[in-house]
Amino acid sequence: MHGNVEHCQYVNCIHRNGVTISGNHNSVRGGTVFAPALAATGNGVAISINEMRGTSFLFEGFKIIADGDPSTTSRGVIDCGGNSVSMSADTILGGCMTFRDIDMSAPNARIPIKIVNRGSTATGKCVDIKINCPDSPVTRSSNGIIQSLSGTQFDRVRFEVDLPNAGAPAGTTIDAAKVCGMTEGGTVAAVTTATTFQDVPITFNRRFPKAPSMRLNGNLSAAGVNIFYTPISITTNGATLRIYTTGGSMTAGVAVNLMWEAILNE
Repeated sequence: MHGNVEHCQYVNCIHRNGVTISGNHNSVRGGTVFAPALAATGNGVAISINEMRGTSFLFEGFKIIADGDPSTTSRGVIDCGGNSVSMSADTILGGCMTFRDIDMSAPNARIPIKIVNRGSTATGKCVDIKINCPDSPVTRSSNGIIQSLSGTQFDRVRFEVDLPNAGAPAGTTIDAAKVCGMTEGGTVAAVTTATTFQDVPITFNRRFPKAPSMRLNGNLSAAGVNIFYTPISITTNGATLRIYTTGGSMTAGVAVNLMWEAILNE
């Protein structure tokens, strides 16, 4: 597909050697995309977006199977300008790049999605991502990269990449005025000490591109009177959960479960 193509779509197709899509207002819907495994033909890049006139594209409701690792050539399994000029000064029209209801099997790929602006100043550029990556490797170098090296940044990015078995933390790069759709939560156990406050550090597994907002609560009734809890020192990588009291010292030795949720929804 060339950069002068608009309003075309692939529907319920089986793509044996990945998909290359260009132009504007084009889509891939349904079916299965097998990424090429050889370095000469893509090395795990399933979706390659090139020669963009605008940023209005739709990818929805299909499965990606990729055995290679495109990060070896600075690309993602879904790739737009990872190591080339795809979104440039010639990309003069805005719009939303939508990736939704996509299941990605890419056990060796260290970057699931990479979108790089290399010169577009079009207004109204946004990215909407909802991808499930059930077998993402622990050794991934990034949860995703949405980046503006030149031109203007994206207006808004919704980033919902599910990495249920990803293991070790990795960062997420998003250059956008507003970022939404990112949440993470968990429970951490602590045992109180006979002090007026106690800090419990946590590390986010999926790392945020900006410091998120947080909610925190816990089962603290047995630790003393006037017990409160609040998140402090929130960063992109983690936070400190503080238990404190205004009614004297806490009772020592009380097991406490702190339930927390981090949210980035601008």
